[in-house]
Amino acid sequence: MVIAIDKDRKWDFITSSDLARKAPTPEQKAADKEGDFVVPPESQTVFHLHMLSPSQLADITDMGMVQSGIGGKVQFRGASQVIATLLAGLAGWSNLRDAKGDEVPCPEDRMERIALLPEEVRIEIAKELRYNAELTATEGN
Repeated sequence: MVIAIDKDRKWDFITSSDLARKAPTPEQKAADKEGDFVVPPESQTVFHLHMLSPSQLADITDMGMVQSGIGGKVQFRGASQVIATLLAGLAGWSNLRDAKGDEVPCPEDRMERIALLPEEVRIEIAKELRYNAELTATEGN
């Protein structure tokens, strides 16, 4: 059975660094429980994402490699794909903090938004957006 993709889908995403867990205490081990979160849930940054459209996904995929001249060298443009993916799918965030612990508001300008995020976070969010856009017809979303 084919499951339709929800083109209007929105979801929240927490990066792996915020979801990391400490080693379980002896008590937690005895109770077969996981260790506590390194970052408590109330302090985790939540990124608000929305589904990429088929045309956005096609444009992002097409920009992935370029060939210079006939028989020329193929160059991969992974960084450009990450930026394009975030421009299309990152709607905002909650609880992003600066080095002093002050909350960083999400700018209206999408490029300013992206500039505030460390590269490893940009890459992880882009992977999440691409994964959700590429679910198979039987996986749905």
